[in-house]
Amino acid sequence: MVKSDNKYEYLPKKYQKKHSLLLYYNDIIANILKMADEKNLSSVKLELRTGDVIPENCDDIIQWMFDNGYNEEAVQCLNAHLLFSLGKDLIMYLHESFSCAERGKVTVAYATSRKPIQDTFIYLCWLLVNPEEIANSLLNQEPSKYDLRNKEERKKTLLEEAGKEVDLIIPGNVMHEVIYVKGAQNGLSSAWDQSLHLVTNNRNYPTEKGNLNFVFADNEIWNDYWCVYYEKMPVIINFIVEVFVKCFERVIDASEEIVCFNRFLRDMKMMNSSESMIEKNVLKEIMENVDISCEYCKKNLGSDTTIISEFYKDFLYTCPHCFNHGYVGDYFSEVLNDELRIKGSSATVKNH
Repeated sequence: MVKSDNKYEYLPKKYQKKHSLLLYYNDIIANILKMADEKNLSSVKLELRTGDVIPENCDDIIQWMFDNGYNEEAVQCLNAHLLFSLGKDLIMYLHESFSCAERGKVTVAYATSRKPIQDTFIYLCWLLVNPEEIANSLLNQEPSKYDLRNKEERKKTLLEEAGKEVDLIIPGNVMHEVIYVKGAQNGLSSAWDQSLHLVTNNRNYPTEKGNLNFVFADNEIWNDYWCVYYEKMPVIINFIVEVFVKCFERVIDASEEIVCFNRFLRDMKMMNSSESMIEKNVLKEIMENVDISCEYCKKNLGSDTTIISEFYKDFLYTCPHCFNHGYVGDYFSEVLNDELRIKGSSATVKNH
């Protein structure tokens, strides 16, 4: 992530705030994945009943837990592992898409965004909406049963329910149109298909006679698709991040204060990337009532003018004590009395 006064080499100025927002969302997911590795968050503390012993040669600890009546712990362990694995898959593609978009490689940006948005994200929604069901499906059903590619009504329902869980402003059925419905005027299907195939036969966007998709495109066409990317992607990625974070907050059993503080930061960054800016004094008032520590020296960052300004307009902040840089895109789990509100960090059952 870069400071806001840095210049992009290729990206037009009108897209730079939106692009910085996408990188901020990338930072959030990356930081959570880092935290998950450092604190073994895909592990659970298992209190064995009298007489129960985990076999030394046990190849599938999750199945053993289900077979021996530790269903709740098994679902918790499996779904935490699933969440962070999906997160890694998600960020691998999205980071590449953002990088290509910044450099004007528009078709590659679209091509690399399709899988994480159309495939990976819907499983995150399923994990949020019904964690027990997805765990049971993965463990006990054939892949054809939990393959959602051709189950449009199911995907629409999951997006709608996930949208309600995270208080999404845009209705889930509208997001379904944007992500999945071929021929939808506000959708991305045409851009995705045309960026992946030289010839498309879909009646909504057939390749014209004598043409090959994007091969003979002029600057006007490239700029149109560049514009659409920065119109749609921040909205979609915002939804993805909110679902991912909500699932993560269940894993760590985050307090309401921590949830609200981090949501405020994300909402502030989203609004500040558009014309609807939150007043800086609102951030100052909130930060005066929380205790955020530097990840390096562990001292309180405080709420002086410089820190407030950096949190407000930038994506990096400078510790006033050790002068190391930290990411505003971190998930702040230590905001009250320096207390880390994560349960089960002393785990004894681990996923690898």
